[in-house]
Order: sequence, then structure tokens, then C-alpha cells
Amino acid sequence: MGRTKTQSSKTKGTLVNYVRAVWGVLQSIYKGNEQTLSEWGFVVNTILPTPDPTSFAILSV
Repeated sequence: MGRTKTQSSKTKGTLVNYVRAVWGVLQSIYKGNEQTLSEWGFVVNTILPTPDPTSFAILSV
């Protein structure tokens, strides 16, 4: 799966690596039109809180 001490999401051939790769492709294809993913069964949150300009976050899967 890519969860042992010697593996990470970048270890080729692991489940985590494949999931992150698919996530990246979907992110690229549907950028700006994320609501389309709901047609494929994904739950899409289109209401986001107003970001605090004094803070930031790095989001990942």
C-alpha cells in the first residue's frame, strides 16, 4: 500500500502512489469545473470558507 517505513506516496507500484496519481490527473482535467466530478459519484464541496489572509494551508490527499 505504500505505508511501511521504507515506502511513501512516491514509491512506484504502491496503492497510495496510484491513488495520488489519479487524484492529480482528475485535478488537472477538472480544474475550474470540479462540480462535473459529482456526475461520477464524487461529493464536491463548492462552498468554501473565506480564507484568512494572514494564514495559509497546504492541502494534500
